[in-house]
Amino acid sequence: MDWRFLCSFWRSFRLALQKWVLAAVRTGARIRDNLLPFRRLVLFFLAGALLLSVLVWGFSRRITVNKPVPLRLEREDLYSEDIFAGDMPSRASEDERAPGRARAPEGADLAEEKSMGGTVDLFRMQEEITELRHRVKELAEEKEKAAWEGTAVPAFGRPVQGRLLRSTGWHRYGNEWRYHTGVDLSLPAGRNVMAAAPGKVREIRTDPLLGWVVVIDHNAGWSSLYGHLSEVMITPGFQVQKGTVLGKSSASTCGPEPGIHFSLYHHGNPVDPLSVIPSLAD
Repeated sequence: MDWRFLCSFWRSFRLALQKWVLAAVRTGARIRDNLLPFRRLVLFFLAGALLLSVLVWGFSRRITVNKPVPLRLEREDLYSEDIFAGDMPSRASEDERAPGRARAPEGADLAEEKSMGGTVDLFRMQEEITELRHRVKELAEEKEKAAWEGTAVPAFGRPVQGRLLRSTGWHRYGNEWRYHTGVDLSLPAGRNVMAAAPGKVREIRTDPLLGWVVVIDHNAGWSSLYGHLSEVMITPGFQVQKGTVLGKSSASTCGPEPGIHFSLYHHGNPVDPLSVIPSLAD
C-alpha cells in the first residue's frame, strides 16, 4: 500500500471529522439558544400546575372540614315509633318500677337524660311537621273550595209554582218578532214571588213592559230577574235566601193569563232558565 495515499486519506478524514464536530457544536448551540424561551414556558407551566394543585387540595380540605356531622342516635329504641306516640316517659317509669333491676350509674343517668332531651326535641319537631302538614292540607282544601264556588252554578229553584206560559226564544208579538230572554210563569195576582237562590238585591226598578222588576246577584257571576210585580217587599242591598219573598204578583197578563217574567243571566249574558231549572217545564 502506498504510504502517501494513507497520509492523504487521514488528512481528508480528519478535516471531515473536524467539520462534522464543528457543525454538531454549532447545531447544539442553536438548539440551546432556541430552547431557552421554551424552557421558561415549561417552568411557568409547571409552576401554574403546582399552584392549581395546591388550590384544589385546600378547597377539598375545607369542604371536608366544614362538612356537617350527621345526627347519630346511639340507642336503637329511639328509632321506635313509640317516640312519636309519646310512650317514652311511661316506658321509663315502668323500668323504674320493675323489681330486681339494678339502678344505672350516674354517668348512665346523665347519658339517658341527654338521650331523653334529644327524644323530646324529635317529638316536638314531629308535632310541628304534623301541624304544618294539616295546615297545608286545610289551605289547599280552602283554595279548592273557593275555586269550586267561583265556578259552580247556584242551586236555583222555582220562583213560583205556576205553569210555563212562554219559553225562551223568538216569539211573535202582533206583527213583529221579538226574542224572549226568559220564561213566563202563570200566577194569580197577589201571590208571593220568591227568590230562586241566595244572593244580594242589586236593583229595583220599573219597566214599561215588565212593571216592577227585581234583580238579584248570585255567586259566580249569576243573576236573576223577576218581572210583573205589583208590590216589592225588599230593598236594594238586601241579602236574600232561597225562598225569600220578594213581592206580590200583579194582575198584568203574561201572555194569555196573569203571571211573572223570570230570567237568568251569567256574566250579563242571558241563559235559558229551562237549562238550569228543568222543573219549570213541568
